[in-house]
Amino acid sequence: MASDTLTPFDTPEDSAPRKKSGSDTPGPLRVDYLPKMNRPVLVAAFDGWNDAGQAATRAVAHLVRTLGAQSFAHLAADEFYLFSQNRPRVRLDAEGRRRVRWQPNEFYHAKAADGTDIVLFLGTEPNLRWQTYGSALMAMIHRLGIERVYLLGAYLSDALYTDPVEVQQHAYGVGLPPEMAPFNYEGETGIVGLMAAALEEARQPMVNLWASVPYYITLANPRASLALLRHVESLTGTTFNLKDLEKEAEDFQEKVAGAMAADPQAVGFLKEMKKQGVLN
Repeated sequence: MASDTLTPFDTPEDSAPRKKSGSDTPGPLRVDYLPKMNRPVLVAAFDGWNDAGQAATRAVAHLVRTLGAQSFAHLAADEFYLFSQNRPRVRLDAEGRRRVRWQPNEFYHAKAADGTDIVLFLGTEPNLRWQTYGSALMAMIHRLGIERVYLLGAYLSDALYTDPVEVQQHAYGVGLPPEMAPFNYEGETGIVGLMAAALEEARQPMVNLWASVPYYITLANPRASLALLRHVESLTGTTFNLKDLEKEAEDFQEKVAGAMAADPQAVGFLKEMKKQGVLN
């Protein structure tokens, strides 16, 4: 499929039209090539309901940038979105040509500093055909021989903004440190919950990590992105270049603290809520 698909993140491919896919794979999956890998792991995030503060998608986008990851496959957008509600975007490239930015569902490949093969997936929660969408992802996970999947998500909470970011987990087939808080949520779910259930049913080792994001802060939250990636580092035994993200997190915290200091009423409200035990 020839297209001018662009990712919504600042990735190496952000201003370049996609190469024509040579894949003969039926359905929504479009494969440009399959990278040669040894025991790869997958780190995935989805824009949408399960991405409070854009914490999960920004975490994976950071890895795409800093690892120099290369796109090798994607899911075609046509089957999964109501474009009148979830619209594509138009932007101008470096040469002034107009490009359409479709909802991204992109697979990338990179090697970590220790040689670990990492597949990165930046997706967008679909409006339609969730089972077809999930089946396509599961097919690619099987095709690539993924050894372990890390699903990243973030949820709104009543956490105090000065506290460390809490990261909860749900895992299948993977031993986790006992100090990690379990994620025992039940209720309405998004595509992250669907994928976690599908992976568990398929007996695919996986870890689902959830960062807690204060509901009263409407900015993108790099502190939560940083917390997610530090947990991925701990669980994979590899290391990432997080210096830029650490600086973003520091600047973010200073900005929030400054805004709070300029609004004594907000500070008083948060303190009182904390005192009453309403805020964790």
